[in-house]
Amino acid sequence: MNRNVPSCFAYRRAHKCELVQVARLLNRHYVENLDSVERKDGFLSAQFSVEQLALMNSDVGIVVCLVNEFLAGCLCGTSATSNTLPSPALAMVRNLPTWSLHGKYFDEARTLVYGPVCIDRSFRRQGILQGLFKQLLKHAHGRFDRGVAFIANSNIHSIAAHIDGLGMTAVGEFTFNGDPLSVLAFDIH
Repeated sequence: MNRNVPSCFAYRRAHKCELVQVARLLNRHYVENLDSVERKDGFLSAQFSVEQLALMNSDVGIVVCLVNEFLAGCLCGTSATSNTLPSPALAMVRNLPTWSLHGKYFDEARTLVYGPVCIDRSFRRQGILQGLFKQLLKHAHGRFDRGVAFIANSNIHSIAAHIDGLGMTAVGEFTFNGDPLSVLAFDIH
C-alpha cells in the first residue's frame, strides 16, 4: 500500500479488537514525543495498555481513522468526571470552575476531556485531525455541552492546529509539575 495516496478515509468508533493497534500507535508516536511536562507524569510516561484504552473507549470513546484498513490516527475522549484521567488532566479538571467559554463557566456544563490524539507520521497534514474531531463531536453530541484539552505552551504547532484548524478557544492556563499548559475549549453542538 502506498500511504502517500490514500484512497479511502473511514472514521468511526474503535472496535475492541482494534485497541491493540491503537495502543501501538499511541506508544509509537505519542508517548515517545511528549513534552517534558507530560513525561514527568507516571500515567503518561508509561505505555498505554489495552485495558486502559478499553476503559476510555467505554466512556466517551476512542475514534479512529482507517486508511485502506490501516490505522492512520486516533482521538480519545473521556468524561471530566472519569477516574481514568491522567494527573495533568485531573489538575486541569480541578480548575474548570475558574474558566468560562462564551460567558458560561465549566462547572455549569457537562464537560469532556479531549485527548490524547495521535496521527501516524505518514498521514499527517491530510485533514485527519479534523475528521477525527468531527467524529468525536458526533459521539459526544447530546451527552456533553463542551470539551476541554490541555497542551504544553511549548508545543506551539499543536496549539495552532487546535485553534486555527479545529476552532478551539484558549480559555486559560494552569501549571503542572512547574510547567505551563494552555487550556483550549470547544462547544459540542
